[in-house]
Amino acid sequence: REDGTILLPQLAERRRAPRQSLLQQALVRAHGTEIHAFARDISFGGIGLTRMPALRAGEHVEVELSSGRSFHGIVAWSSGEDTGIRFDRPLSPTDPLIFG
Repeated sequence: REDGTILLPQLAERRRAPRQSLLQQALVRAHGTEIHAFARDISFGGIGLTRMPALRAGEHVEVELSSGRSFHGIVAWSSGEDTGIRFDRPLSPTDPLIFG
């Protein structure tokens, strides 16, 4: 730019699948404890959570949504209060949480 500021291009996200907004309360069970969290988004391969303590990548968890659906998976990443969970069994692309 003429004013000397650096303008960086938008980088493509490295996600493997598109996300669908979810916005539900969630109960996460990990290492013998229950964590009250918030599910932000979901894809056929995993779920994004916030209001989470830091968890170790590879740790097995169970996520139960306020709608009653439950999922098992592993922590793919954790940063600050945000965590990504990769499902043990991917959802169908026509699952109501994805398609709806």
